Amino acid sequence: MRPSPSSGPSPLAAPRSGRSWADGLAALRAVAAATADLALPVTCAGCGAPGRACCADCCAAATWDASTPPASARAGATRQRARAGADLGWPRLVAPSPVVPGLPPVWSAGPYATPLRELLVAYKDEDRRDLRPWLATLLAPALLVAGRQPRGAPGAPRPATPEATLVVVPMPASAGARRRRGDEPLADLVADAVARLTAHGVDARIEPALRVVRSVADQSHLGARARAANLDGAFAVRGRLVGVRCVLVDDVVTTGATLAEAARALRAAGAQPRAAAVIAATARRGRPSGRAGLPLAGLASGRP
Repeated sequence: MRPSPSSGPSPLAAPRSGRSWADGLAALRAVAAATADLALPVTCAGCGAPGRACCADCCAAATWDASTPPASARAGATRQRARAGADLGWPRLVAPSPVVPGLPPVWSAGPYATPLRELLVAYKDEDRRDLRPWLATLLAPALLVAGRQPRGAPGAPRPATPEATLVVVPMPASAGARRRRGDEPLADLVADAVARLTAHGVDARIEPALRVVRSVADQSHLGARARAANLDGAFAVRGRLVGVRCVLVDDVVTTGATLAEAARALRAAGAQPRAAAVIAATARRGRPSGRAGLPLAGLASGRP
């Protein structure tokens, strides 16, 4: 059978999200997965090794250096809780090049490179939903560290008393993506990660405030400026969020244009997006040209 959450790296027991519109599809997916498991053994989505959804080697290679936490996560309580989420590398503060105006500080669990790239693609587009518990253990510490990031310069001293509730705002899926996949992989992943935090005493909640209000072109071959233009006015906010400080969440950050536009929409509605958390950050290839990305250096502690 498909591995339980205990097969991932230090996973925490967490209730599954129960959005009613997806219950029927989830049941069908579970039946299909169980049927497939009778005929096909579980293999690592990163390298194909048999036995686990993510093998030990791919688990170890998917995150940043595990030796030193970022400066804003050194408080004892935060360190203990973040480690409870994933006993792997600490989240890293990344920054786009060129800088996208309005982008909040972004914390990434790992680099968008082998094997994390293959794991994310398999989860989202190859029906490997058995990876969700493992990916949630990566996202949970990034959410926690991002939630403690104060306004101002990344790495600035955190406030003596953090705000009581971590309000998490996931990036919304387009209608086309929902139809193509049959569910919302990011929303389900965020729900799992937040459940793991709350099970360990973190006061956190999800606020699905963003919605897509117009179609956008495929961005895979667009540079930073083109992406910003493509996304201009693409998101709107539902509900009342005036004065609410929150953390944006996405699966991957490349130029930062998507998160910056979402932050703009939240600010226009009176919310205060304090930071963003992602699972993976895309590396910059070479010096600035038409295509921009993220340098993978830049821990808040100053380590490369």
